[in-house]
Amino acid sequence: MRKAGYISRSGWSAIDNSGVPWEILEVRVHGATLAIRYEDLVEVLSGGMAARVERIGKNWMDYIGGMAGLAQISKSGRALNIDLICGDRFTVALESIRDVLEKRGKYATIAEVPQKVEGPYVKNRLISDYPRLKPISYPINDTESGIPA
Repeated sequence: MRKAGYISRSGWSAIDNSGVPWEILEVRVHGATLAIRYEDLVEVLSGGMAARVERIGKNWMDYIGGMAGLAQISKSGRALNIDLICGDRFTVALESIRDVLEKRGKYATIAEVPQKVEGPYVKNRLISDYPRLKPISYPINDTESGIPA
């Protein structure tokens, strides 16, 4: 796994679409800024199911711009897994998250979970990567031009 970003508690808040301000944890992943509500994350750490990972928009104030994924405790209970809607998956050690929440640490490092590769590995999907394949010629069946197959 390789480093993909960090989670920090910067102390800033964002408003939701009803105008209610929420304290958020900043989630920076591959240059994108996302957020997890502080209360949701505390609930997950105390036995809740999942916390929403949300987009952050900027206007005259930071606002929560919609759901981007979910964060939940791993099966082993030692990490927080972040699953984004786009299919990207990340993980953070729970110990470092607790340090950030209790202000003993400034940030927690996020690692990217590698995606599973199905089937044979193909480098660049060119026909040269498949040495045993031969080109197949298909008969043309174009009824509009009147050319038979």
